[in-house]
Amino acid sequence: MNALRTVLTSLLLAASCGLSAQDYAPGSTVTVEGRVARITDGRSFYLAEPNGRQLLVYVKREHPAVRVGQRLRIEGRVSDDFIKLAQIEIDARAIESAKPL
Repeated sequence: MNALRTVLTSLLLAASCGLSAQDYAPGSTVTVEGRVARITDGRSFYLAEPNGRQLLVYVKREHPAVRVGQRLRIEGRVSDDFIKLAQIEIDARAIESAKPL
């Protein structure tokens, strides 16, 4: 039981330290935060993490009205497709405004 508690505590600490999507394997579920860097079309945009890395975010339908510079929290899955338009691509399940730092 203590080993399980230690593992769960470590995972929670890692999640609270702001791990980026690159720290997860393709197919993993992630939650990332950043600012909208560029809107490519109605179904994708680039999100810049605080470390400067840019993630390409895909949505299934037209994304909600997002604007360049807006802070967002994205929950989704790291893409595992073979065609990469960006180093890190996320298929978004949920998009919400993030609280300012």
